[in-house]
Amino acid sequence: MTAMDPSAFTRMDNVNFDDDALDFAADVPDDEDTLAGPGEPGASASSSGATGGVSAESVSTSTVPDKVRDFLGKLQRAIDARDAAATMALYDERYTHYTEKFFWTRPWPSFDSVSVFLPRPDDDLFRTLYKELYFRHIYGKVQRNAKKQPTIDQRLDSWTNFVDLFNIILVKDISSVQLPAQWVWDILDEFIYQVQAFAQYRANLTGKSEEEINALKKDPQVWSICTAMKILHSLVKKNQELLGKSVQTTPESSETRSIYSYFSEFATVQLCRLHCILGDYHRSLLSLEPLHLQQKFPQSQVLSCYTTQQYYIGFSCLMLRRYVDAVKSFGAILRYTARAKPYHPKSYQQDSISKKNEQLYALLALSITLCPLRVDNHVHQTLNDKYGDKLTKLQHGDETCFEEVFTFSCPKFITAAQPDYDARGTNLFAEPLKLQRGLFMNEVRHQLKILQIRSYLRLYTSISLTKLASYLQMNASELNTELLNYKHKTTQLICSGTSFPLHEGKWGLSSSEPDFYIENDIVYVTAPTKPEAAASADADASASAPGSAPLKGPSEYFLRHITRLNNITPMPIVPQSQPADTQTPPAASSTTTPKPTTATAAAANKAGAPRSTGTATYSSAPTPTSSTAPKVSALGAPPKKNPWNIPKKS
Repeated sequence: MTAMDPSAFTRMDNVNFDDDALDFAADVPDDEDTLAGPGEPGASASSSGATGGVSAESVSTSTVPDKVRDFLGKLQRAIDARDAAATMALYDERYTHYTEKFFWTRPWPSFDSVSVFLPRPDDDLFRTLYKELYFRHIYGKVQRNAKKQPTIDQRLDSWTNFVDLFNIILVKDISSVQLPAQWVWDILDEFIYQVQAFAQYRANLTGKSEEEINALKKDPQVWSICTAMKILHSLVKKNQELLGKSVQTTPESSETRSIYSYFSEFATVQLCRLHCILGDYHRSLLSLEPLHLQQKFPQSQVLSCYTTQQYYIGFSCLMLRRYVDAVKSFGAILRYTARAKPYHPKSYQQDSISKKNEQLYALLALSITLCPLRVDNHVHQTLNDKYGDKLTKLQHGDETCFEEVFTFSCPKFITAAQPDYDARGTNLFAEPLKLQRGLFMNEVRHQLKILQIRSYLRLYTSISLTKLASYLQMNASELNTELLNYKHKTTQLICSGTSFPLHEGKWGLSSSEPDFYIENDIVYVTAPTKPEAAASADADASASAPGSAPLKGPSEYFLRHITRLNNITPMPIVPQSQPADTQTPPAASSTTTPKPTTATAAAANKAGAPRSTGTATYSSAPTPTSSTAPKVSALGAPPKKNPWNIPKKS
C-alpha cells in the first residue's frame, strides 16, 4: 500500500469553522492505489463506501468469518432501525467477543472486505463508524497484544476517517440516529487519544525513515491540536444551535436525548482533557462551565466519562494549588466507583478505567499529604492498603517518592509545537512531562517546610518565635520568611458546597489548616476560616452549649460529646423485685428533718456516726398511695431530705 499524500488535506488557513462543514479534508486522492487491501485500512475518504470492485466470491471465508458477516449485518440493521438497545448489545458484547475470538493480535477486515456482505454497502455513516472501530482496534489490542505500533499510513488514514465522520455529524442532520451513549463517548475518547498519540509519535524522531519524515513535513495540519479543538468546539456549537439556547436548563431524559446532546457533553469533557494535557489548567476547568457539574453523576450514565471528568478536574486543581477541591474530586469518583462499579456494564475500556483508578488513588495520596483532609472511610482504607508505604514516605518529605508517584499518576503531556524535523535523532517525547514535573516539585519543596510548621502549630495555642525557631532549627529572620510563605501557600481558592463554575470560589484555608497571627513576638494559633466547611461549622454550633460559639481546637471532640452527654434526658431506673425472705423496709416517716448545718455534720463525723452509702432496696409491694409515700426522682432514687444521714438526738 502506498502512503496517502498528506498534501491532499486543505490547509487550516482555509478552514471556516463558522460553517458546519469541515472543509479541510474535502480533497482526497482518487488513485486506486490508495485503497486498502485485505487486512489494511478501508477505502479512502472519497470512496463513500464503494466496494472497489470486490465481489463476495473473491473474499475468502478465512478473511471474514461467517459470524462476523452476520454481526456486521445485524449492526447496520439495528442502527437503521434506531434500536439503541440492540445496537448497544451488539457493540458492547458481540464486538468485544469477536475481537477476542478472531482478531486478538491482528486487525479486523478492511471495509472493502466486509462491505459486500452489508445490506447497504453505500452507507457513509456506517462506513465511518466501522473504520473507526477498525483503527481503534489497531491502536488498542493490536498494539498491545502484537507489540506492533501503527504505521504512518494507518495514522493518516485514521485522521481522514475521523474527518469524514465529523463532516457527516456536522453537515448532515443525524438527529434521528440512536447511537448508544457509550459508543459516542468511545468515539470522542479515541479521537483525543489518537491526537495525543500522534503528538508523542511526532516528537520522537529517533529511528524514523526518510519517508515518515517527509510525510510529517508535507502537511503539519494532520492531527493538529488546533484542528482537534475546533472540531470539539464545533460539536458543542452544533448542539447549542439545535437547542436554540446556550445552556440546557431542563435536562433531557436518557430516552429522549439527541445524539448531538451526547456529542456536546462528551466533547466538553474532552476539551477539559485536551487543555489539561497541554498544561493549561485554568482553561481546563473553564471549559467545563456549560455542564451541570452539581449533579452527582452525569446524565449519560457512562462510567468512563465520569472517571475521566473527575480525574482531569482533580489534577487541574492539584496543579493550581487547590488541594481541597482536588481531594473532593478524587474522593467523589473513588467513592462512587467503589460502590457503583458492579452495577455498570463492562466496556472495552475496563483496563483503562482500572488503571485510572490506581492513578486516582496515587493523586489522592499526594493531595492529602500536601493538605490533610478527611476522606471516605472505605477510600481511606483502600488508600492505606495500596499506598501505605508511599504515604508514609510522602509525609516524611521524601522528594524521590513525590517524583515517582507524580510520574505514575499524571496524564501523558504533549506539546502543540512541532519539532525540528531536520534535527534527526532528537527525542522530545518526555520534555512536556519533565516541564510539568519540575513545576510540581518546585511547589512541593515550598510545601515541605509547611509540613513541619503545621505539625508544631497543631500542638500549641501560643508559642514564642524564639522557641518555634529553635524547634525548626532556623533563626528568627528565616522563620518570619517561612511563616509568610505558610500564609501564602495555605490560602487557596475553594469551591464552597455546590458553587459552580469550577474556576470560581472563595479564598480561604482548608478545614484542617491551623491559622495564626503574631503579636509581640508570640505566635497565637486560631481557628481558621473555612469557606468549604460552613455546614460543618453550623453542625458544631448546634452541638455545643446554647449561646456558645462553635467549638474548635484539639479538645473539640471531647467537649462536643461531653455536652451531648449532659443534654441526655436521664431515664428512670425500674425497681427490681426482691426475694420473699427479704425484709421490706418500713415506710418513710412524714416527719421532716431539719437540714443539718456544717458544724453539726462535722461533729457527727468526728463522733463516728455512720454515713449512708446512697443505695436503696425496694420490694415488690405496691407503692403506698398516701402522702407519706416516698417520691421517686428521675434517676429512680428517693430524694434525700437529709443528705448527711445524721441521726436526730433524743
